Amino acid sequence: KAFSNKQTVKQCGCSEVYLDCLQNFLPALSCPVQRGQLRSAVRSFLHRMIICLEEEVLPFIPAASQHMLKDCEPKDLQEFIPLISQITAKFK
Repeated sequence: KAFSNKQTVKQCGCSEVYLDCLQNFLPALSCPVQRGQLRSAVRSFLHRMIICLEEEVLPFIPAASQHMLKDCEPKDLQEFIPLISQITAKFK
């Protein structure tokens, strides 16, 4: 939560680090161990990255959605809806 927007992330030169993290976190979503905790952590990270990286996060959304919605339970879907709402509101 150290960054409030894309400008501060770019000024610090951290964009590539966060994009690399996203690229590495997404395959972890297919791990059956601690699946709920992994999904929750990646979902929280995506919420923050939508604010900090803006459109740079968009290429990761389809893969993240696919992983998070695969074999999901109603609770998983309920927790995923705010992320979709944030994406919709941000990128109309």
